[in-house]
Amino acid sequence: MRVFVATSQGQGDHDNDFFHGVDGELVRMPFDSCCDPQCGCDRSVSGLASSKASTTFMSVDRPDLDSETYRSLFRDALEDQGWVASGEESNEIDDLIAWHIDAAAGYPKDTVMRVRVEQGSPR
Repeated sequence: MRVFVATSQGQGDHDNDFFHGVDGELVRMPFDSCCDPQCGCDRSVSGLASSKASTTFMSVDRPDLDSETYRSLFRDALEDQGWVASGEESNEIDDLIAWHIDAAAGYPKDTVMRVRVEQGSPR
């Protein structure tokens, strides 16, 4: 299964890069932001396990994951991070997870990317 993971590759290519995550950790795209333009929460991905942010991520093949396992890991992370209540069922959550699956599948393996702030999409 193709997924997005944190990567330190490409760090330093932009002046405002940062990497606080874990190389190879599953990540989610930003859906939170704040008013502080120095923050970076709207231009970084967040690790599903560590909750730590990075401005670089990549598409990788993870043969150990299937859609059901990925969905479970993603949902558990959202619960652990306080974004959703334990056991909460929601079409929005399902749509968010499905978007990540579809988006990752659309990029070639090992493509290093950043979040494009003005469009909220990987580049």
